[in-house]
Amino acid sequence: MGKGEKELAPGQKSESFGAFDVFADGRIAHAPEDFESRGLATLFYKLPADNAPAQAGWETKKESDKSFYRLSPQSDRASGEMVFERTDQSIFNDQ
Repeated sequence: MGKGEKELAPGQKSESFGAFDVFADGRIAHAPEDFESRGLATLFYKLPADNAPAQAGWETKKESDKSFYRLSPQSDRASGEMVFERTDQSIFNDQ
């Protein structure tokens, strides 16, 4: 633990704040650099350019981790609701 940091007791919550820009395709500009705020940017991922790869699925890589995404059959194009499924592959989660 770093200087000035204190350990949280069970049941306490930790809050992080950060600011960054997210483009419509999921790209992130000016991502936070500190450890706690960086996690906020991981909620967004780069989307494929069109529907075919979205339905077939695509993958993203970050260091030794991979995430596999695909458009879920639960998506409702008529209403504009898009549901994505994600499967992670890493040293802690091998699929």
